[in-house]
Amino acid sequence: MQKRWEFVKVLYGYDSAMRFRRDPSLVAAVVLAAVTLSVFGVFQNYGPESAVRRFHHAVATKDDAEINQVSTQGADSSAVQDLKRFVTRALATGGSGYRILTSERTDTQVVMLARYEGLPPIVWVVVKTRDRWRVDPYLTLQGLRRLGY
Repeated sequence: MQKRWEFVKVLYGYDSAMRFRRDPSLVAAVVLAAVTLSVFGVFQNYGPESAVRRFHHAVATKDDAEINQVSTQGADSSAVQDLKRFVTRALATGGSGYRILTSERTDTQVVMLARYEGLPPIVWVVVKTRDRWRVDPYLTLQGLRRLGY
């Protein structure tokens, strides 16, 4: 029992006075982990790819409030309604996912080519507004029509 307790003391960094010993490398590792997780948490919903992902999730969950946040037009606009119908059909045909094949980026716009299982590639147009990237349903539908959808 005594040997087991000695192992625990060494493992968890207790000194002879039973106080927790601060190991500088352990503190640095914890701080680095916290910074890394916070950066990923902050930027998880930032960027053009995330706007497309959030639009798909909003369509799948029928969340019009989320669509209003990630779209340049309101959820009740005809362009958004048409794009929602297209995404619903594409997800039904190609399963639950898509893959971004390529993208062209400017400072305020990204045009992405995405592929759904069983469908030819499609275009997504995402524009940068004041504070975030948003799907532009009108331009996306124009690209889809040019591809023959």
